[in-house]
Parts: sequence; structure tokens; C-alpha cells
Amino acid sequence: MLQRHRNRYTRLPTSTPERRFTRRRLIFIVFAFLATLALAIPVFLSHAPEYMRLCVPLNLTRVSDNLHRAVACSPVSAPAVLAASSRPSKFTAAVRISTLSRTLTTTAHATPVISTTTSITSATSSATAFSATTPAIVLASSFSTTPTTQTIMTSAPVVPGRLADWLLSQKESFLADLAAGRGKGWLIAVGNEAGDLDTIASSIAYAYLAASLQAQRVIPVILTPRKFMHLRPENFLALAQSHIPSDVLLHLEDLPVKASDLLSTGVGFVLVDHNRLLPIFGTTDAAYAAVRAIIDHHEDEGVSLQASPRIVTVPNGSSTSLVALSFQDEWRASAAGPAGAAGSPVPPEVATLLLSALLIDTQGLKEGGKATELDMRAAEFLYPLSSLAPAADVSLSATDTGAVPASLAAFSSALIDAKYDVSGMGEHDLLLRDYKEYPWDTSSAVSPRLVVGLCTVPVKIEKMLKHEGGWANFLAIADAYMAERKLDILGIGTTWKNSAGKGRRELLISVRAGGALPDFAAAQRALAALDAGLSADVETFALETWKFKDEAHAPPPALLDAPTRITRVWRQGNAHSTRKQLAPAMHRIVAALS
Repeated sequence: MLQRHRNRYTRLPTSTPERRFTRRRLIFIVFAFLATLALAIPVFLSHAPEYMRLCVPLNLTRVSDNLHRAVACSPVSAPAVLAASSRPSKFTAAVRISTLSRTLTTTAHATPVISTTTSITSATSSATAFSATTPAIVLASSFSTTPTTQTIMTSAPVVPGRLADWLLSQKESFLADLAAGRGKGWLIAVGNEAGDLDTIASSIAYAYLAASLQAQRVIPVILTPRKFMHLRPENFLALAQSHIPSDVLLHLEDLPVKASDLLSTGVGFVLVDHNRLLPIFGTTDAAYAAVRAIIDHHEDEGVSLQASPRIVTVPNGSSTSLVALSFQDEWRASAAGPAGAAGSPVPPEVATLLLSALLIDTQGLKEGGKATELDMRAAEFLYPLSSLAPAADVSLSATDTGAVPASLAAFSSALIDAKYDVSGMGEHDLLLRDYKEYPWDTSSAVSPRLVVGLCTVPVKIEKMLKHEGGWANFLAIADAYMAERKLDILGIGTTWKNSAGKGRRELLISVRAGGALPDFAAAQRALAALDAGLSADVETFALETWKFKDEAHAPPPALLDAPTRITRVWRQGNAHSTRKQLAPAMHRIVAALS
């Protein structure tokens, strides 16, 4: 027994076959785990949703652009659209592009890209400096004889960034789920039908921020058909600066189901840059109840009150400001780690895209313009997070209304130039370019609902008349547009700057007989009501009879008062009032028609 007790504490040899086998097995297991991890990480990086993607806050472009794109938190550096000095310039400073190295004409389906060898000179006395090889997208500024094409600068393709990668991945996932009938749980972030930069940037940014910061399943859907994207050159410019090739965007036409059938698949809606679900998606109570969130800066139409958040702020320069500020706390917290903004799941392209739309909507944060305090706060927050902020120029004060950084002034000028470029666009394209449609109820039993289309055109009427060959052709195109769209009322608001740089506006309204308005007399009464109502609101519109340059420019009365349509034209004295003011004013007048 003593012997047995002693044996319990007898030390075994330090190396036995059993222990050697156990050690080898442990080494093999560790090696296998590390090998599996090494193989799994690249697969995860390439297939995981963008908001779950692992990244490191390092610049790996010296090793490999592809490695940097897959692993790093920031995108591969692409040429900036415009390079500028870091000195601040006045709000009114502008950079005008006047010399181009080479151009080409691209069709509506082509994707504009950035030129890396553009020669540009400044036509102003601005201190902003440019190099001879400053890359830019520059557009012509006069009418072309080819109305279906757009002249742009081109050389290098747009380099996709993390935001573009996410858009493509999210599009593929959503389309697969929708085709399989698994729409429940998805939210569609959709802007208005005008397709301006504010509406596109707001929908893209909201979707990404909600997905990356709140783990929601959101996909932005663009309402503008692909074939009409070329009508908004400023959108291409902003998308390129944000590393987004246009082909990664999801358009309504790409969906495997009709817009009216989306509700039955279980999807919900997020509305940005408008606050009433568009009729193409449904007009029932169930459709309005499917709206989960609203962020907008137009007059509140008072529907979908259950949406949360439901942010409708009037007046405000841009919806993108409201989108940025609604996510500001979470966004700032995501960049609060040791790596700073580089460690955030939100790449700088998101801030760049939001800031681009904010700039164009506020005329470059112009002093005394449309920019509100909220717009300035958003700009101050977004600027240092964007790719528009050079290392030595990373601040923008929301309270200092005297200057903006030169990098913003230059880019803003390029965006505005692109927005007002209509080279290659005929009247039909101009009407489509910035168009919104409204089905408005009336007080009439005979014509209970009128369909109204409102277009904003960045060209004065006189220039369109010259391009189309006079009033007869101009009105014939407008009549065909009304018939094509089944419109009862068409409003065309023109906007441009005179030689002194002052904003000017005109308004043309046509009312069609034979639709909801049964005859010419009914159309005449509707136009008379619109004329009286809008003319009475002197403070908002200050309408005056349109003055013709000479007798040759005056339309014959028979053209204005055609058998099936009646038209009137005004000069709008208050150039600050836009469609945001015109639409609700016309809505009130139409609603009172009896």
C-alpha cells in the first residue's frame, strides 16, 4: 500500500510517445486554423456587405491598388475634379473654365469620365491656382445642333470606391431577394422624379448611412431612366468625384417587378427630397403606411405621418443637409476611434456626394442666397470628412459667412457650370430634364382631378425659340409633350443669369382641352384662375406680361389660343421663387376650381 501511494507521485518521463503525439496534434490544429483564416479573410473582404467589411487605416497603394481597394478604409486616390489652393476665397468668387484641351461627344448611355490632361485657365481674377494638368469634367456652354448628345471631357475611367462597391453589392442582393419574393425587410430609399443631384445624393447617402450605422437593409433606387441620365451632367460630375461609376446605380427600370407591385412584395419606402409617396408606387392608405422615413425640404403635404424619422424642414437649401445632420451623431461616433475618420465604416465618398449636392443647391453657399443655418452646419460637418478638403485646409465655419475654402469654391463653380450647360439639348430634352408631375384634385364634378406637369429649364424662352425655329415649332413640341404625358396643365419655369450675373425667371403655362378639361371654355377658365391667383401673389412671384424683343418675336394670338390649348407667358419679377413656391401656389388654385 505504501508502494502504491509512492507511485502516485512518481514523476513520469518528460517525453513519451503519447505526449509527442499530443504536441504534434496541437501544432497541426493551430496551423490549420491559421491557414483557414488566411484563406477566409480575402473571401470575406470581397463578398461581405460593405457595412461589415473589415478595413485597415493604412495607404497600401504603393504595394498594390487592388490590395488597397480590398483592405484599406479609404478608396484608391483618383484625380480630384478640380485642384485648388487652400486659401479661402469670398462666397462670390468663381472659377470659370474657358480653355479645353479636347472633347468628345457621348450618347445618353455612355458614362462620362474624368480627363487627366485638361488644360484650363481662369477667366476671373480669383487667386485660385490650377496646374496645366488639372483633371476635370468640363461641359460646353452653348446650344449644339445635335440635340441627343452631350459634349464632355474624357480620358480616365471613374475609379470605384467603397461606396460604389457597396452600391453594387447591395443592388445584387436586393434584386436576388426581390426576384425570389423576399422583399420583406428591405427599404427602398427613393427621391423625387426630377432626378436632380439633391434627390440622387440624398437617396444614396441615406441608404448607405442607414445600412452602415444602423444595420438596416436599404437600397437607393433612381427614378430617372438610364437613357435620360445624360440630361443632368452635374450629376455625372458629382458621381465621378465620389468614385461612383453610373452603372452601379439601381434604376427603377432594373427591377424585376412593376413599381406598383413593390408594395405587395413587402418592401417599405424611405422618401427623400419629397414627402408624399409618388403615384407610381401606390395611392392607397396601405401604400402611404409603408413609408418608414421622410427627410425633405418641400412644403409638407401631410401624409405618412407615422414615418420615423419624419423631417420636413421649410425653408432649407438642400435635403442633403437634413440627411447629413440626421445621422451626424452616429457618424461622428463611428469616427471617434484611434484611426479617426479612416477607421469609420463611412468612407469620404459619402460626405463628398452630400456636399456636392449641398453646394449646387445653395449656389456654393453663396452669402445671402438659399443656404440656411442648417445648410451651413451640415457643410461644416461634411467638409473635413470629404475628399474635397486638402490636408492643409480642413475647416469650414458654420458661423463665418465671409468665405469658403477655395477647394469648395472651385468645385462648386464647376458643378454650377455643368448644371447650366444644355449643349445638345432640344426643347423636349429640356422639358424632361427637370420635370415633376402632380395629380391634383379639384372642386369640380366635371373635372375632379387634373394632371399638372412643372418643368424647370435653365434657358430663357428667347433662346429656345431661336433653337426651335420660332413659336410655332416651340408650342408644337410643348403640345406633343402634354399629349405624351396626358397632362391637363403644363408649366415651364425658365431660369438663367443676365450679362450682369443677376438671376432672371420666366413662366409659361399651357392648359389643354380635351382631357380632364372637356372643352376650350373649361381650359380658358382654368388658365384665367391661374393667372389671377398667381398675379395676385405679388410678393412671391411679381408676374409681369412677357415683353417681346420686337414684333418678330411676338407669338401670333392664334398660336397662343389654339383650338385645343391656351397659353400665357409672364416675366417673373421675383427670381428667388422656384418650383418649391410655384407648385403649392398652383395646387391651391387648382383645388379651388369648380
